[in-house]
Amino acid sequence: MTNFRTIFVSIVLFATANCFAEISGPLQYREQDFDVISYDANIYFNDIPKKGIIANNTIKIYWRNITDSSKFYFHLRDLIIDSVSYNNKLTTAIAIGTPSDSLYHFEITPIGNNSGDTALVSIYYHGNMTFENNSFQWGGVHYDDNVLYSLGVGFMNNYVSTTQHWLACYDHPSDKAIFHCRYKVPTGYFVASNGEYVIHNLDDGTDIFEYTHNYPIATSLLTFNVGKFIEHKLGDSIVPAYVYAQAKDTSIAWFAFQLVPEMVSYFSEAFGPYPFSRVGYVITDCGSMESQTMINYSRTELYNVFNNKDTANLTAAHELSHQWFGDAVTPWDFRDVWLNESFATYCESLWLRHRYSDVEYFLDLMRKRDYYNKISLKSEGAIPLYNFPRGGKVSNYPQTIYFKGAIILEMLRYEVGMDKFLNFLKNYYESYKYKNISTEGFIEFFNKQMGKDYWWFFNQWVYGIGVPQITINFTYRPPSGDAKYNISHISIAQNNFLTWNVFENVPFAITFIKKGSPVNTKIVRFSGAITEISLYPTIECDSVRFDYPDGVVSLVNIIDVKLSPESDVQENGNLSKFISIKNNILNIDFDQFPKANFKIYDLLGKIVFENDKNNFGMQTYDLSNLSRGFYNLVIFNDNRLLYTKKIIIE
Repeated sequence: MTNFRTIFVSIVLFATANCFAEISGPLQYREQDFDVISYDANIYFNDIPKKGIIANNTIKIYWRNITDSSKFYFHLRDLIIDSVSYNNKLTTAIAIGTPSDSLYHFEITPIGNNSGDTALVSIYYHGNMTFENNSFQWGGVHYDDNVLYSLGVGFMNNYVSTTQHWLACYDHPSDKAIFHCRYKVPTGYFVASNGEYVIHNLDDGTDIFEYTHNYPIATSLLTFNVGKFIEHKLGDSIVPAYVYAQAKDTSIAWFAFQLVPEMVSYFSEAFGPYPFSRVGYVITDCGSMESQTMINYSRTELYNVFNNKDTANLTAAHELSHQWFGDAVTPWDFRDVWLNESFATYCESLWLRHRYSDVEYFLDLMRKRDYYNKISLKSEGAIPLYNFPRGGKVSNYPQTIYFKGAIILEMLRYEVGMDKFLNFLKNYYESYKYKNISTEGFIEFFNKQMGKDYWWFFNQWVYGIGVPQITINFTYRPPSGDAKYNISHISIAQNNFLTWNVFENVPFAITFIKKGSPVNTKIVRFSGAITEISLYPTIECDSVRFDYPDGVVSLVNIIDVKLSPESDVQENGNLSKFISIKNNILNIDFDQFPKANFKIYDLLGKIVFENDKNNFGMQTYDLSNLSRGFYNLVIFNDNRLLYTKKIIIE
């Protein structure tokens, strides 16, 4: 006998409400009166190529609080509901909104419960499963290459989480629950899903794969994968590790994932013990996804790894690290998804550091930084890591939160040091394991762990937008030896877009090269419009580099670099007599600054006044429209600093 109950059909009334209930949205967590404790589902894939399903799911909920307006909400998309019962009594499911709404869902009125009670909601449904309906069809259910599989989030859909394309559930990351499911398939197929499994062989030519996952899991991290997979156990791992691939891909898959046991050991040592009882990778066509304990891995990426003989397999490391950051520790909603993707992308670099060296760690972060500056920033625009705008060229998972986010974590690592940062990650994981957290909660926890206020850092890099666009001018004296330059001074100017931050306290590594080898690496900091740095002792070198793997990788974009002999830059004191300000009238004798222009910055680094090039003779400027206070006057020639002076508007 099967474990499937006979599905009976009853009339379920549907209605469309004129307004949404207070349900959590993908970008807005709201605390609910209920808490989902568990899902217990039966799913029969009755037509695999057509993605056909006959299913029921019993949801156990706990009522924290019940009022006259309390409702239980669930999501189901593009499938037909046959019946709904509440504590074994048929009831009505009301459709709220339309499928195009981000908050589209069903609601049930509780019957005969009080606060503190538990209840069982059973939903029977059938149909053909779908995926997000847009030009980027990623989240939802696919049938490719003879494999039927699901991916738990979408890239362009407004509801983000896509488990609702196959499972009736409260499809929001804030309500994690344990999961039990019996998948019925024709004999010969294998089902790879979340948790531990047993197989029941039936007499009717079908098998049931019964999966149990007794760890809290967000619905977006649930997956099923149905195919003629071969299960392969990976080496000597501290937790059982497996790969599931079709016969044609097995030898390639065994090669690509051979270092996964070492990855599990390293991340467990770095962050804390692996949070679940097993880990698996299943090869599917559409893309890679950190589904909890059963990671979907792109077949295209599999062949890239094999063809490049890349046993380090950064994609495998990325998705594995999500088991700590994203799966065990989960954001409350999708505004905070950088807490998943920035961390996993940074973990790729940590894995290379462990496997190879610090040099590989820094080189990988430089590649990420350069990709963001040259590709992501141009294609997506300047967006924040937290609660970024969606639509157009910005998906639910923009490249910004991967590449910019990884560099931001590297800069945070530099602020506190590697040992202290890794210790923080351990404490963070241990404190929030199997729980949810917001960006604000993360920052507050970080500050508490460090015993210091780092809000300035997060306001600038997580909530703010843009990248420092810097021009660097090195001033040099005649060298005493056989070097080309004797660097005595560094000037760093920010020329950012007006809507971007003016960045403060940015670390920046400069390596001085002589005869092809580094002789010194200076990590300087720049802030505001102009930063002046005098070097003592001076540094003799032949060239300077900003891509040498040492110290820190910072999120900067170098617009121009100049080397100027010291004689070209006159001391401020020598030029002061050619510049004066009285009664808020600025006078500049441009015969002393040929072909120059000037800008006036406020103390936040914002340009409040500027003029064009090619001025000559004595010029007068009325600054009385500026607010009272201190300002910085900066005179340039082709972006090379000539003169700086603090001025006061009275």
